Amino acid sequence: MRYFGLQNEVKNYLNRLQRETSVVVTPAAAKTLNDRVESLKKAGTWSQYSLGFNDVDGDVYLTRASVTDLIGRAEVLWFIRGMKALGLYQNMVAWPMRSYQNAGTGSTVYSLGGLGIYNGNMVNSPAWGRDGINLLAGQYISTTAGATQPDVIFCSHKVVGNDIVYDGSQRQHIYIQGGTIRPYAGLDPGFTTTTNNFETYQVLFSGANSLVSLNGAAAVPKNLGTNNLTSLTFGRNNINNIGGITTFTIIIQKPSVGSLHTLYKSTLGSNLSLP
Repeated sequence: MRYFGLQNEVKNYLNRLQRETSVVVTPAAAKTLNDRVESLKKAGTWSQYSLGFNDVDGDVYLTRASVTDLIGRAEVLWFIRGMKALGLYQNMVAWPMRSYQNAGTGSTVYSLGGLGIYNGNMVNSPAWGRDGINLLAGQYISTTAGATQPDVIFCSHKVVGNDIVYDGSQRQHIYIQGGTIRPYAGLDPGFTTTTNNFETYQVLFSGANSLVSLNGAAAVPKNLGTNNLTSLTFGRNNINNIGGITTFTIIIQKPSVGSLHTLYKSTLGSNLSLP
């Protein structure tokens, strides 16, 4: 099929989709994709993170998770390309939880990343949504993923009330209580969250040298203990958990990682009105 008025990268990708997949491309979706690429180029993000549409690992994930949404597929590919440009892909496992970037149906939350496959299992039927998975009280997503310190966990979440964002059997976690973000053992790093807004949290778990950051801002040093992460879960039925929308989480087995806020906001976190 011929696509007129589109950038070469977009044309080539759409033609490849037509040849290799059953993904349906409408003129409106093609224009939206082209506009996104133009915006990323104008902002400098495209070149900064070596973004593009060709990635074997991305294609494998999109097939495994049966992602058919044109924009969702592109955002996944861009994020993976960005993580590879940062030299982090082989050290990560991540869960895109927006419906159009993952299966969007059923109880499996597919993972991606070079550390291996750690698909999540949805318990008590939380609901998929375009902005993420809505976890009401008693609903959660279990995985077998873990990490040993030093490791970095980055996530995107919309707070509703007292929320478990993520947790592990060895208590490397983030929860929101009374509007305060509390990583590990109830410690308060001095951040408060805004209810009903999406935000990102990044934590380097490294004992007395740990760092906590909100929305890509300067990190605050904290002593977060020496526990390692096992059996990562999203949401839990405790501390009067009343729900939240979880959008994305990534574990990176590295001693130091720069802020991921900009890359995520430009790709998988697009249109979430992130700060």
